[in-house]
Amino acid sequence: MKVFFNKRSKVLTGMVIAAMLTPLIGPVAVFATDNGAQDGEVTETQMDSSNSSNTYDAKEEVQESISQSDELIYSNIEADKALDETSESFEHSSKSESVIESEVEESNKDVIEETEVESSVEIINEIEEDIVPETEVKPEESTSEEEISGNLAYEDDAIFSLEKNRESALELMEREIYGVSLFSARTVSSTAAFINSISSYAVSLGQEYNIYPSVMIAQAILESGWGKSSLSSAPNYNLFGIKGSYNGNSVPMKTSEYSKSKGWYTITANFRKYPSYRESLEDNAKLLRNGLTWNAANYSGTWRENASNYKQATAGLVKGGYATDPIYSTSLNNIIASYNLTQYDNVPTVAYSTHIQTKGWLPKVKNGTGSGTTNQNKRMEAIKLSIEHIENLGIQYSTHVQSKGWTGWQADGAVSGTTGANKRLEAIKIQLTGAQASNFDVYYRVHAQSQGWLGWAKNGQQAGTEGLSKRLEAIEVVVVKKGSPAPYGTGKDAFIVKTPNVNYTTHVQKDGWQKKVSNGRGSGTTNQKKRLEGIKIDLSNLLYGGGVQYRTHVQSFGWQNWVTNGALSGTTGKAKRLEAIQIQLTGEMANKYDVYYRVHAESYGWLGWAKNGSSAGTEGLHKRLEAIEIKLVKKGGSAPGSTSKSFVK
Repeated sequence: MKVFFNKRSKVLTGMVIAAMLTPLIGPVAVFATDNGAQDGEVTETQMDSSNSSNTYDAKEEVQESISQSDELIYSNIEADKALDETSESFEHSSKSESVIESEVEESNKDVIEETEVESSVEIINEIEEDIVPETEVKPEESTSEEEISGNLAYEDDAIFSLEKNRESALELMEREIYGVSLFSARTVSSTAAFINSISSYAVSLGQEYNIYPSVMIAQAILESGWGKSSLSSAPNYNLFGIKGSYNGNSVPMKTSEYSKSKGWYTITANFRKYPSYRESLEDNAKLLRNGLTWNAANYSGTWRENASNYKQATAGLVKGGYATDPIYSTSLNNIIASYNLTQYDNVPTVAYSTHIQTKGWLPKVKNGTGSGTTNQNKRMEAIKLSIEHIENLGIQYSTHVQSKGWTGWQADGAVSGTTGANKRLEAIKIQLTGAQASNFDVYYRVHAQSQGWLGWAKNGQQAGTEGLSKRLEAIEVVVVKKGSPAPYGTGKDAFIVKTPNVNYTTHVQKDGWQKKVSNGRGSGTTNQKKRLEGIKIDLSNLLYGGGVQYRTHVQSFGWQNWVTNGALSGTTGKAKRLEAIQIQLTGEMANKYDVYYRVHAESYGWLGWAKNGSSAGTEGLHKRLEAIEIKLVKKGGSAPGSTSKSFVK
């Protein structure tokens, strides 16, 4: 005797029950299908009519689910009786599938796609699908139920299947939420990472199209198996299994179809290939908002103006025929509840507009959408930001303007920067204000000249460049719940500041002037018993005004006068050793940086680091200097190493 379960619903419970029933009622096959019941199967509807539960329940209904699963065990002990009724109820239960599935069967009775990008989703492709048959299972080779259920269409990971993606998504959720451990555990962080990778896009698109971000995220989780499917992974980013091409880009992938005459067989189909998750999510958002070619309001039940909560929206999906799965909305609801996805339905909107060279003010954008230009060599000159859809939360911002430096804080829609002055913005700081500021974080990143997109800055940090004369060209801003990670990364710093260099060269006994080195590299020799006789030091790439001055203690001459910025201190051609040195910064550089230096002295080796005019070396001991290292450190920063015993007298 065989009992067939729809694996999309409560798949783990079905497997446990199947294992328990095997010694009682004989072999039990677990069969995955989305195409209605085949001959001799007990459909999902029929199993439900036996007082069994084959669906996921919300957290508060866990105990009820366990109880219902126990009832399923009991009902299957009476499976012989249930099977007698199968043929009578089969026709009726098949008709209980959604209207869309019925329409598909009428228009194409021979082929039903197992990939289940439902008929309404396939409509939005509205492009030619280049489908090439790959391999076929001949009808006579796949006529039995055992052969169908064991077909490689369900076992080969290289074959794309929305059915398998949904099973994987629900299995992983059950392991995490309900503590089921039949399979190897995956960390909760992997699910959180996937949600974080798409949540900012979903919030932005949800507000743009007035649909629920929580529903979009749950759909992406379910249809892509938490982003684990090869189609949804980089570089394809197709979360919903939509066929066709996107801006001419597609990826061929094996997928399974079923025909009554052929059974299960495999084809190769072209699926849309997106540049990122955002475009995939937007395709789905456009479908829900714009509907089908013949019915623009087909998914109007998902619109926020028509659905007062996410449960009504998921019901609107099923009513519109998005999926033939009778528990599709239940699965979405459980994912939303289990992972608190409603938090993304009420995130404040950050809106912003930029003033761009030769273009003027661009239209307002929201929540992570880019404002500005890239690859057009256009400077950003000013910006306005505001917060919408929430009370007691504001935003303020300051920009670094060409030749002017940092400007004062502006707030809530006021202009920061200049217009009509041909001045570029070079950096920006943004932070939230008001009573609710402690509940949210603001992230922002900029596209800088010759640098591209930099990393994300947060809550008043600097983003952009300073001292490099680089224009800002575009910006993205997003507000998230307090403690949420940045939307995604670039591997770059958010802020690049011009770093000054200290450069130096030494005159070495017999060798003469050495090649100039910078920023802590050694100049001179060690273990060669050669004296330093002279030195020249200068600064370059300065962000602030000022320079460097230095003096040396010379054999038989003592301390020399101070010299500056590349002048010679010491002697050449006189066979006189340097014995000690003092170095210090001048001007604004002295307020922003410390200068550290250390020397390699005869019979002592490397001494400790001296700082800001202190002596380094020896005096009165007749010991030659043999090498030197010099570094600039931001004011108050740590010394490069030990400062012990930098001068011996």
